[in-house]
Amino acid sequence: MLVPQRTEIRVSLSGAFELSRNGESIDLATPAQRVLAFLALHEQPVRRNHVAGVLWLDSNEDRAAGSLRSALWRIRQCGESIVESTHRGLRLSPAVCVDVRELISWARRVGDASHAIDDDDVRQAFNGGELLRAQLGLEPSALMQGLVNALDIAVTAG
Repeated sequence: MLVPQRTEIRVSLSGAFELSRNGESIDLATPAQRVLAFLALHEQPVRRNHVAGVLWLDSNEDRAAGSLRSALWRIRQCGESIVESTHRGLRLSPAVCVDVRELISWARRVGDASHAIDDDDVRQAFNGGELLRAQLGLEPSALMQGLVNALDIAVTAG
């Protein structure tokens, strides 16, 4: 029996914006990128009029709403369920991976003194080192030294 391959949709906000499907970059117009970036920074649904008002400040309410509809249409043309519209507002589909959310989640896990740092956290620190380096603005050697120091502290504290 064939198992259907899972499609990974990813929004990357570190460095330049990128939307990708299974590692392949998807071209998207700037207004649609702005909508995805805005929603990626909000875990909960955001009201449509708020999204439109924030992203199109210089437009009246009707024009901002039209610009948002156009951007959402362009996003839907990607062929995937990337943005969901609920009764509470717009949000990224829970299936969409967001690099910044992953980084925040990792930082909360390893910074929580009540939980031990597990093997996956260490592996993610080393495998995701490029994201961490970009976010922290560190050279690879400085990042590696910081990770070694963090692991040393974790070992001696545990």
